Amino acid sequence: MPVTDSSMSVAPRASGLSTGKFAGVGSNCPSAAAGQEIAITWLKTLALAFAKSEPSTIRNLFRADGHWRDHLALTWDLRTFAGPALAADGLKEVSQRRRVSSFQVQDAGSKVFEHKTRGKTIETFFTFETDIAWCRGHLRLILAADGSGEWRAWTFFTSMEELKGFEEQAGTRRPGKLHRTSAQSSTDLDDRKQTTEPDPQVLVVGAGHAGLAIAARLAALDVDTLVIDREEHIGDNWRNRYQSLLLHNQIAANHLPYLPFPSTWPSYLSKEHMAEWLVAYAAILGLKVWTSTTILHADYDQDARRWTVQLSQPDGTVKTLHPRHLVQATGIFGSQNRPIIAGAEQFDGRLTYASDYKGGDDAEGRRVLVVGTGSSGHDVAQDLCNAGAEVTMLQRSSTCVVSVDPGAARAYSIYSDDGLPIADADFVTNSFPFPLVAELHKD
Repeated sequence: MPVTDSSMSVAPRASGLSTGKFAGVGSNCPSAAAGQEIAITWLKTLALAFAKSEPSTIRNLFRADGHWRDHLALTWDLRTFAGPALAADGLKEVSQRRRVSSFQVQDAGSKVFEHKTRGKTIETFFTFETDIAWCRGHLRLILAADGSGEWRAWTFFTSMEELKGFEEQAGTRRPGKLHRTSAQSSTDLDDRKQTTEPDPQVLVVGAGHAGLAIAARLAALDVDTLVIDREEHIGDNWRNRYQSLLLHNQIAANHLPYLPFPSTWPSYLSKEHMAEWLVAYAAILGLKVWTSTTILHADYDQDARRWTVQLSQPDGTVKTLHPRHLVQATGIFGSQNRPIIAGAEQFDGRLTYASDYKGGDDAEGRRVLVVGTGSSGHDVAQDLCNAGAEVTMLQRSSTCVVSVDPGAARAYSIYSDDGLPIADADFVTNSFPFPLVAELHKD
């Protein structure tokens, strides 16, 4: 970033702003309008510190426990800088290779809160740009407890939204006609040959929620993408689970890009709802998906900057692809954990693992031991109780009991049908560095 006053600018949305120490607001929380002015002033002070190469000023903008988190916008990486010194050094380094400008606090984007442990906070969304990208950020300020009236950053989040010249072909930039192929989820090998000449640029492993979402995003960037999945049909990762399964968080936290769930659907989706929606989603958005396909081996060639991936196909043959990028979207439950239980071979009852459990239709009058008290354990225990079984749950440590009251269950409280759009809620969630997430979950 050139050291000039114009290299990073802040477009104010209110008049009468000054740089330097922020005006105190007394004992009461500021209004949203006053909070917006304070946020604009903070960003303007940061811009001037960049222009004058004053890391000491940047350090003074952050709390001792403050963090700067960047998702590609300034560091071209996923980075978190903990503490004022690291944040200032990181931002100074960025200033030598990125041109940053046009910081603007978003209209109606400033909120004022009374945080449980840290007092008064101001949160705001802002936009900015670099020489290569359109970007967005989130700022969380806290009023100093020493009576100085200064507001310092607890979290400062910067994120790339779009690369200039490679914007998503959506909304006002939607294509004139659909030129991508329709969904290829069959096992017809002739179809497969047609859809992979030449090799896809991106190979996504896993056709669940995350895999289809990233394929949809890449399709909007006109990046040729192929998704593979080991299951026979799209949605089988949900369809083949136990009959009583419902999503454990509400529908507002689970929308996919470009195509939200119908507003008439229930708050908690069944596994059938989810499975059939994934099928429809892939078809409507024209995503290329190969099912009954697994990876046998994958190697990356540093010189050619391509992967060599061997795929096992449903007819037993092996196909080799050379994508430039390989995305793993297999989720956190892709591998089963089947512990070895001493003496299990002598047990004359039925031993069932959660991944094999389909329902309690024949459980009436039976005595059942459910080992484990996670989400699946409780789901299975409740299902068996409803079927008339006598159920005991076993665990090796104490249970953390959390109220279902929205005021207490805060992990997903930001997601609601009458709250922030899901993209904004995701953005706020991403603005918290992991150490702070752990601390807030303890609350």
